[in-house]
Amino acid sequence: MRDKYGVIFNQAVVLLVSHFSSALGDIFRAAVILGLDNENNSILLDEEIKLTFKDMKERDWNMKSAAADLLIAKKDYTFQDMQSTVRAFDTYVGINLVRDEITNSIILGQAARHVIVHAGGIATERFMKQISKAYPRTLKPNMQLNDKVQFTAKDVTELKGKMLAYINNVVAKVEAAQIS
Repeated sequence: MRDKYGVIFNQAVVLLVSHFSSALGDIFRAAVILGLDNENNSILLDEEIKLTFKDMKERDWNMKSAAADLLIAKKDYTFQDMQSTVRAFDTYVGINLVRDEITNSIILGQAARHVIVHAGGIATERFMKQISKAYPRTLKPNMQLNDKVQFTAKDVTELKGKMLAYINNVVAKVEAAQIS
């Protein structure tokens, strides 16, 4: 019975990471659209993106609403890793996302998602490298090479809480950046 629930908890982590990435992407898109109206956001406004007429036509010629998706695609941003996330928000939204215990635990969750999906849930060398600097963290702080990556209900709840806190922090910083 425990093995069956272990699979479910690991799949919950996979879904949490996917949802978290999607939420960050949505927040980034909204922040970029708002930033296009801010004359002080010269980095965003001066960004050059190579487009074809096909790119523009596929977006119904509405460049403002498509700007963030074009930026994400052309700059190859992904919100499935924290480095890309921090870089995107820092560069184009002008907010600094601090690396802390919450971020480090999320990094563990993102790396775990990858090994759950692609490596049978075993801590690979790549996984260990990804989490090697993710300290301090409370989520699975003692992982070793070749360990089975196995989440419990408590772990899933902890990761969810950290992701919600991170999202709330990003939203607050985006809102504050729009006011100033």
